[in-house]
Amino acid sequence: MQRNVALVRKKYLEYLGSTLAYSLSLYVANIVDAILVGQLMGPMPLTAINLTMPVVYVKNIILMLFVNGGSIVAAQYLGERRKADVNKVFTLSFLGCIAADLALLLIGSALPGSLAELLTLNGSGRDYVLAYLIPLFASGPVQAATNGASAFVRLDGRHTLAAALPMVSNT
Repeated sequence: MQRNVALVRKKYLEYLGSTLAYSLSLYVANIVDAILVGQLMGPMPLTAINLTMPVVYVKNIILMLFVNGGSIVAAQYLGERRKADVNKVFTLSFLGCIAADLALLLIGSALPGSLAELLTLNGSGRDYVLAYLIPLFASGPVQAATNGASAFVRLDGRHTLAAALPMVSNT
């Protein structure tokens, strides 16, 4: 019994470490952006980054729906030793995540001015918001792919790679 407790604790800590690294990388990228922009460009571009946070949160929510949902189902299948079903769930979740981010890219590319206008309300700082929204949408599919893959690589037991993938994609 004591051996099982030690094994479970060890596995738990492995998953906890890579999961925390994954979450931390998402937030650190935003903090580093804010620090660099605030120091190098001034308060108005920093305000623009903060005004785009609702867009970042919507993108992350969609990513998390596919990634976390897929990981939970895949973990259940993995526990049942249904490897073919695990692969199907990974493929569907991964492609769904990228497809959703591509749809956001198309929407964001079609309506960047309107979205910038909506986020700024009175139009003050609209150009700065627009300048931040375009790369935010353009980088979305790459971030979705690496962050989505990270969750499933972690599930496969490769925790170091799972922690490294989002860090690389968010820099």
